Amino acid sequence: MNKFVAILLLLSISTSGILGVLNFLTDSWIKIIISNLDSAPKPVAYHTAVFNAVNNTMLIYGGVNSTNGALNTLSKYDLVSDSWFSFNSFNVSNNDITAIPSARYGHVAVTTLFNTMYIFGGRNETTVFNDIYKFNMENDMWVKIEPKGDVPKARWGHSGVTFTNNNQFLFFGGSTNIEGTVLVNDVLKYDFEHDSWISNTPTGASIPSSRYLHSAVFTLTNEMLVYGGIVQDKVVSDQIYIYSAENDRWLNMTVNATSPEPDARSSHQAIMTPLGTMIVFGGHDSKGNPTDTTWKYTISTNSWKFISPDNLGPVPRAGHTCISTQFNTMMVFGGYSGNYASNGQVSGGSFFNDIHKYNVVNSVLRSSSDGVVLVVILSLVGTMVIALCFALDLMNEKNEIQRLEMMEREALAKNNAIELEKIKSDKEKAAKPQLFEKF
Repeated sequence: MNKFVAILLLLSISTSGILGVLNFLTDSWIKIIISNLDSAPKPVAYHTAVFNAVNNTMLIYGGVNSTNGALNTLSKYDLVSDSWFSFNSFNVSNNDITAIPSARYGHVAVTTLFNTMYIFGGRNETTVFNDIYKFNMENDMWVKIEPKGDVPKARWGHSGVTFTNNNQFLFFGGSTNIEGTVLVNDVLKYDFEHDSWISNTPTGASIPSSRYLHSAVFTLTNEMLVYGGIVQDKVVSDQIYIYSAENDRWLNMTVNATSPEPDARSSHQAIMTPLGTMIVFGGHDSKGNPTDTTWKYTISTNSWKFISPDNLGPVPRAGHTCISTQFNTMMVFGGYSGNYASNGQVSGGSFFNDIHKYNVVNSVLRSSSDGVVLVVILSLVGTMVIALCFALDLMNEKNEIQRLEMMEREALAKNNAIELEKIKSDKEKAAKPQLFEKF
């Protein structure tokens, strides 16, 4: 057999085998053991985390804890080597110190395809912010932006997603005062290509009520899913809302009544998987207690499913962060174990700086109809590759026999008995089943 064909065949068989293993593996949590804890961030909550796909790192900014109050430290975590790199100096040689954001928590961090992180809003112990900064993740430089357009109200506990097709960020909701009693439900659009705020008045019959400490993810079909949060009178919501970024409209949706539903929650985190499902972890429940549960919401069926990983996951927490990586994992960092404080302050309980990894793909493939479809499609692709290998092998055999027959005719014309005997032997070898030959 041709070596190239053999490699293709082995790869296709190996891929099918790996897929089979993935399909039967159970969901699992892994607590990361860090070797260089001296460079790790302080235990913190209500910070932000973003994923840098260029160098497979996670950036942690800001947050709050009971010892230091609000923070403005920046740390980088290498997802490949599982190690921390501190940015506490802020690379002052490259930065005007006034370009660095002040200490804050409850802000939003979003990223662009241009390897840039933006920070918007947040609060400290006395002030709520509406400023916006960007951080170049290539040269580690901060820039304070003076955006064009009407600057929105200051807010914290809001959400933000990136609408890449339009070079926009979409921010939703939040609280405009420290106490968390004045809430908003506006959708803010920010053009990061021209650094300008865009006037926006969404329509639709299913506009969510004002809220903060909710979550938002952006789907593969350019829609923003808003889930949970705290609404007026300190009520915790269990509702999901869908906003069409393309049509600037809130869409009607009804959760499948036959599926189980998670308890209402706030200060949780959510990510979007490559297969169109939203994974939600942790947060405060309707009674203000921290949770450690993991739920999956499938958009195509509008249904919830409780996920029960085999391995022990993070302890109950809220105010943590979750990011989705290129390795199809969800990384959970930080948070705190205290109950929700009705005055908007963060106190009580323990603050964390631990990291946990959750295998997203196994969860999806093991329990989702979308995962079954994916496995079927990939199996068909593997079958096609194997068929291609056989076809190439057959063509190679046919071409070799034709070449030997031409040489045989030339040897007959020259009456070369020795050459004829050699060609006859070569033809017999070429006619053998190629798959059983040694290669």
